[in-house]
Amino acid sequence: MPFIRARIFGVGDGPFCCGPGDEQRALRNLPQWEIDHSLAAIQYWAEIIKVIPGQSPAIVNVAGIAIDNAWASIQSSPDGGNKVQAHSRGGSLTYGALGMVAIGQMGFSAEAYIPSQLPMTRKIGLAPVTIHEIAHQMGIASTIDGYEASPHFARSDKWLDGPFAR
Repeated sequence: MPFIRARIFGVGDGPFCCGPGDEQRALRNLPQWEIDHSLAAIQYWAEIIKVIPGQSPAIVNVAGIAIDNAWASIQSSPDGGNKVQAHSRGGSLTYGALGMVAIGQMGFSAEAYIPSQLPMTRKIGLAPVTIHEIAHQMGIASTIDGYEASPHFARSDKWLDGPFAR
């Protein structure tokens, strides 16, 4: 049972993201190795997330953009979550998908993806970046809401006071 169905968009394939008034289109065609690395990232999550039998896969649009960045568009659902999270309860699609990932031109390594805690090349890996962006699609945010400092842990900006302060 597939976890995510990726729809790869190229130049001329129409909008892949965001909605009326903010349509985003692929500005470049992804080379095969970038598609392979993106699918390796989805496979990473598929080994962790187990799909409920009978559940249809989440649909994510993936497209190439022409800037030095990568991003995920997290589409909100009416119940306050995101569309990927709400998919099990039904929900509408935006441009045929529940979420969108844009892959920019960041000088990614074309080396085969090998999961590692350490960098395997001098260049940034596309698969780890896509793993990060897919995490946003699943509801893992960039911020912590309702965070309260704990007396058991140092301040998060403690390093600013130490030997590495600028």
